[in-house]
Amino acid sequence: MTEPLVTVLVPVYNAEKYLKQALLSIINQTYNNLEILIINDGSCDNSEAIIKYFQKQDHRIKYVYQENQGVARTLRSGVELAQGELIRRHDADDMSLPYALEEQVKFLLEHPEYGAVATQQCHLTENGKIAWNKRLPREQWFEGKEYKELTLDDFSPERSAPIVHGTVMFYKSLALEVGNYREQFLVAEDYDLWLRLMDRKKIAILHSCTYFLRIHGSSAMSRYRDFARFYNSMAIEMARQRQERSADDIQLGNPLPTPQPKKLEENGQEAHPRGRRLRDDLSFMYSLAWDARDLRLIKKIGGEILRDGWRLPQTYKMLIFPLLGQRLINLGVKTKALLRKIFKNRLK
Repeated sequence: MTEPLVTVLVPVYNAEKYLKQALLSIINQTYNNLEILIINDGSCDNSEAIIKYFQKQDHRIKYVYQENQGVARTLRSGVELAQGELIRRHDADDMSLPYALEEQVKFLLEHPEYGAVATQQCHLTENGKIAWNKRLPREQWFEGKEYKELTLDDFSPERSAPIVHGTVMFYKSLALEVGNYREQFLVAEDYDLWLRLMDRKKIAILHSCTYFLRIHGSSAMSRYRDFARFYNSMAIEMARQRQERSADDIQLGNPLPTPQPKKLEENGQEAHPRGRRLRDDLSFMYSLAWDARDLRLIKKIGGEILRDGWRLPQTYKMLIFPLLGQRLINLGVKTKALLRKIFKNRLK
């Protein structure tokens, strides 16, 4: 039996709510020379039943259950178990357009100098509404090109790199050559792997939005921001060490420093007097809901923002700002910059 060219690697942990939609988007791909490797990382919900149902319907699905080990170990095992020459990551709550894999396979086969290729992604609300303007990387990053090469300058501890984990397709042999996913990275395990892949081969990002990353949970991004920033900075530091001395601390057998994240209250925020808590952690979620025209989410997130910060003028600015629309916002930014320039020249 011929081995599949592509393995779609899907780690699953308590994903029953969105798992069916994610699997259907993979099963219905126009490119079908693939294996769908699903690793259940100790889920305690109905995920296993959903996976086994689809496994009966599609012989390409390979199912593995394990006790909970965390995402880095799960992905490391998945790379080792994959039968495909190419591995395509896919999260259990996200969705891909039918031609996503076909585009990426075609690119890698036509561009042998590249070891991995990712795509642009849009955000998807918990209610399944697409925010077409909330894209990563942003349109400006591509500079009008069909694809762009990723560089070390694109990585920073303070921001997300313009490469979405769930969109990446890479060569299995290359991942194993550079050491696979590393368990020392409790988060940002992907950040670290991409930087090591770039030591050997180029990585491209296609200017094509074929992946929809679902955002759910109101303040998880804010809650773990300091934690993620620490591991992002460690991944970048390891890359610089390899440039300077050909091996980083982990490769030399040295441990990573222990992160010391900022201590937070149980709800993920520092305590504030009633009505005086600016929920800037929900600003992105609120603007996402407006872009997707998700009225249920607008009501939910807007209510949380207003409830905790109704005494603050900044709260109302936050609520009104997304109503203006992106074009008006861009016009406002340009006008403000122009006025500053005019006043600056007059003061000279």
